[in-house]
Amino acid sequence: MNLAQSFETHVPIIDLCHPKSSDEEIAAIVRDAAIKHGFFAVTGHSVPKEVISRHVAVQKQFFSLPLEKKMQISVNKSNCGYTVIGEETLDVEGSTVGDTREGLYFRRSSAGNPLDGQNQWPGEEDVPGYRSAVERYMDELTKLGYRLLELVSLSLGFDKSYLNAFFKQPMITLRPLKYQPVDSDERTGIYGAGKHTDYGCLTILYAPQPGLQIFQKGEWVAIDPLQDGFVINIGDMLQYWTCGLYKSTIHRVMTGHEKERYSFPFFFEPQFDAQIQPLPGYLPEGGAQKYPPITSGEYLLQKYAKTHAEFSKTMENSQNVM
Repeated sequence: MNLAQSFETHVPIIDLCHPKSSDEEIAAIVRDAAIKHGFFAVTGHSVPKEVISRHVAVQKQFFSLPLEKKMQISVNKSNCGYTVIGEETLDVEGSTVGDTREGLYFRRSSAGNPLDGQNQWPGEEDVPGYRSAVERYMDELTKLGYRLLELVSLSLGFDKSYLNAFFKQPMITLRPLKYQPVDSDERTGIYGAGKHTDYGCLTILYAPQPGLQIFQKGEWVAIDPLQDGFVINIGDMLQYWTCGLYKSTIHRVMTGHEKERYSFPFFFEPQFDAQIQPLPGYLPEGGAQKYPPITSGEYLLQKYAKTHAEFSKTMENSQNVM
């Protein structure tokens, strides 16, 4: 296998374990993809197949439970747990209904912040082995997140450990999703997931079914699914760190009525109090006002409040108590 193949859209597929490639060579491809597309994909990622398949299996089993069972772990004040169909609206202006999907949030973060990972789990009697399968999957993708972070650091011209300072206690989010068999339609404002950019640093997506589209050169382009790889995309914070050099690309999910779609994005974000401001060497002359500093946590909270009905209510209630 070559070091870098490509989708029909020319988004590269990078073999992270290519025997004749150096980290610097891989990082150069990451840089090119981050600038041109904001997306790339990886194979040779060292996440065991059985970990992926077991995780997919328990999530499908959870989503098949009766609604009253799923609602027993309805999303809590730290935005962990189950979210019902339509609870999230990623494209607030362009959608007429909430996104046609249900989902879950699982988090890991430092204690004491509003997103500190107060996870909720279905009962062992309902989905045997669920928690262990999810935690193992999160462990493996966290390792992959740090591997990708090294490549991103190198791609930016820094030592490979440079960005680790922002990830001493990273905010990690797993978002299993089940899309309903509903026809997405721009004309009526119905979407599996409305157009949006991802909020954080890196998204690691396992999505073995079609539906993902990215906006490139004025048109929507479908990304072919990968059975044994992960699609990686640049988030807003990495775009901000590079003053727009690396692209946080608009994307969406379009579904059909034939069957449900499953997708498993994993968000690898800087720690809650990390400063998001231009990295050394990336601030253009006169650009300080365009890129004022903000913390990672503040940015995520603002975004969640705009797109999640239940989270917005929770934030309002918290403010009323204070």
